Amino acid sequence: MNWRFIRIAIIFGVGLLSATNYTPEATSLTQSELVKSLFFAVPAALVGFLLVIGFQTVNPFSDKVWIEPSWDINPFTLSQPLVFCHFLVWFVIVQVLVHLILSIIQGDLYGLSAVGMAVGLSGLLAVRLARILFRHKFRDKSI
Repeated sequence: MNWRFIRIAIIFGVGLLSATNYTPEATSLTQSELVKSLFFAVPAALVGFLLVIGFQTVNPFSDKVWIEPSWDINPFTLSQPLVFCHFLVWFVIVQVLVHLILSIIQGDLYGLSAVGMAVGLSGLLAVRLARILFRHKFRDKSI
């Protein structure tokens, strides 16, 4: 099966759905308060992702040996937690990126989208860091 094509189709669909379902965000927070919340959201997301991935090292349903995330691997393989997390992070990044662009174009409040983007990018960084922190769980080459 061509998982690269399926992943791209899903991600493209998410972006398209996000663009067609865009509604301006309503919040009582000011733009500066939302920007300040980045200082909490980024480390919290990074630590949260690493904790979830770390718990998978002792999960009996997780494979004994992990493979590096790739766009050519089935993203719904729950026994490979990094592959699944990698796909979910890109899912979030594309969705938030579309909302961020639309909110900037329409002149709406974009702070929540910026926080979402920071969380998504923190997740991507966490996937990379997990490769270093849990290197004993990985095989030498991907399939």
